Amino acid sequence: MNRLGRSSPKSRDFNDRTPLGAVTQVGGLTKTRIEMTRPYRVFGSYALVYVLGNSGVYIDATHGRRRLRGGDMICVFPDVPHLYGPEDGEFWQEYFLVFEGPVFDLWRTQGLLDPAEPVLHVEPVEYWLKQMQRVADVTATTEESALVRVARLQELLAELLAATGRAPQGLEPRWLTEARAWLETPDARGMRLSELAGRLHMSDATFRRRFAEEMGMPPQQYRDRALVEAAQRHMMRGGMTDREIAYALGFEDPAYFSRRFKQLVGRSPSAYRKALQE
Repeated sequence: MNRLGRSSPKSRDFNDRTPLGAVTQVGGLTKTRIEMTRPYRVFGSYALVYVLGNSGVYIDATHGRRRLRGGDMICVFPDVPHLYGPEDGEFWQEYFLVFEGPVFDLWRTQGLLDPAEPVLHVEPVEYWLKQMQRVADVTATTEESALVRVARLQELLAELLAATGRAPQGLEPRWLTEARAWLETPDARGMRLSELAGRLHMSDATFRRRFAEEMGMPPQQYRDRALVEAAQRHMMRGGMTDREIAYALGFEDPAYFSRRFKQLVGRSPSAYRKALQE
């Protein structure tokens, strides 16, 4: 990919298109130092360029010079003159996605892709690299693969905005969606929160803190409330005893389920059933 500087590229090109747009190229490369005093270049497409390690610089006519480090994500726009790369005889490794099309123009006009913020920082590097690689890792048929890549890239963009605090109101980060989905299942009773945090690439303390900030309650309380709400739905439908509901929701001790239900609802399961009948 010579337009990104002197490099040792390992990239893939995609020729299939959709009415919404297309991901046209993906890959990783090791980039050597480029001359930062040469004229700015204008790239013909959008691109996300993720710096995997070492340092460098991003320059454009509007924002001047900005230092880069591992974990920085450069957002390249089709009509924004710019330069970026490592300095002082250094090199860096990067992974990039090149894309184009009207759906991404819409992201820009709505302010979701913003030339005023050309560099975002997201970590851990291993996680975000995997998310970028997932865009190209499509097993669909040829007719479907281009659309799947476009959809996955939009999902990645949404997660980037959420992770950097730039998501529109109501758009929650993927880690929170996944956490809530797990906590709302009966299997959550048998899962330690530290295990769930590991699945989400967070420490136990970080997961508990961020979940409480987003949801206004700790994850264990959210889990218990979700299970009690599921119990209430079972009771409204009828056909199951309290013991059967307790086992269905992952409680090994029906008596503990009854105590926890009363703590959260304010009445015992039998009193709740009676209130429903009345």
